[in-house]
Amino acid sequence: MRAAVFEGNGRLVLTERPEPKIAKATDVLLRVRGVGICGTDLHILQVPPAHPARLGIVQGHEFTGEVAEVGSGVSEFSPGDQVLVDPHPGCGQCSYCRNGFPDQCSTLIASSGEPGHPGTIGIFSDGGFASHVLVPFYGLYKLRKRVPFHLAALAEPLACVLHSVGKLGVSPGDAVVVLGATAGPGLIARALAELPLVLCAAPAYVARRGRPEAPDDLARHDCLNGTVPDPALWRFTGAMGEVSVAVGGRLASRSAILLRDAAIAGAGVLLAPARLVREDLVAGRLERLLEAHTPLPAVLAAVYPADRHLSVRLQAILTAVATALAPES
Repeated sequence: MRAAVFEGNGRLVLTERPEPKIAKATDVLLRVRGVGICGTDLHILQVPPAHPARLGIVQGHEFTGEVAEVGSGVSEFSPGDQVLVDPHPGCGQCSYCRNGFPDQCSTLIASSGEPGHPGTIGIFSDGGFASHVLVPFYGLYKLRKRVPFHLAALAEPLACVLHSVGKLGVSPGDAVVVLGATAGPGLIARALAELPLVLCAAPAYVARRGRPEAPDDLARHDCLNGTVPDPALWRFTGAMGEVSVAVGGRLASRSAILLRDAAIAGAGVLLAPARLVREDLVAGRLERLLEAHTPLPAVLAAVYPADRHLSVRLQAILTAVATALAPES
């Protein structure tokens, strides 16, 4: 199977690995169906690294999958179940787990070899950047069939947010202070530019998976999500008018550069700003798809408080950005 392996010094290498086999009674073998790229994954790849990780592991700790096989001691899951993975599965036996603090599980922390760091799946043991992975059954949660795999992969960062909100102890009607820009009342969104988008893929991907002939065909392809405002719904216009298609795939990231590199490597279909992939299209590293259907452009906007007067300098910066991104004549 193909897997993205951490080799240290900023290197994440796509290589061939044997498909894992059930080794313990508590093991579950998953077919990975959705995986996200966390900021921690990028920190691991910094030079020097901003987060420790074990050399030689398959990265990826935000992921979902379909049960392929279960160990002899597993009765809670069966092949075909759709599941979400908890990358910090507490043992359930130590004093921390028994007192409701599985994130401090002494067994999990001891397994990492790094003081204070739990043995996170995808950081200190093999994770989701592969077609298959072994995980303990007690780190799995069943998903309903209607929940898309790629969206469920975001449950781990969502859990972090909900945990933080829970620690605040706020209730409806409480007065709170919000730090930093956010969407909502009292803000102005100034459109700076419309960014033309291009649908493309590497020649190797097209040769392997075939060329989509209509937007609906994208539902059967691995689509690289994250570079457009709504990564789950791609919109096109053509001779038959506007059409939207829900897409999915096993790779999601908010980094357009990372997704472009993944597309060049043959990982899937990419919907990206035309400026980002222009040279790759000219060089033949990527090729256009569905040329009879034009992707609707993405809108780049500046968001700021409605009651704040913008300085002359900031107005000049926004004008310069809008000018630089204006359509080329």
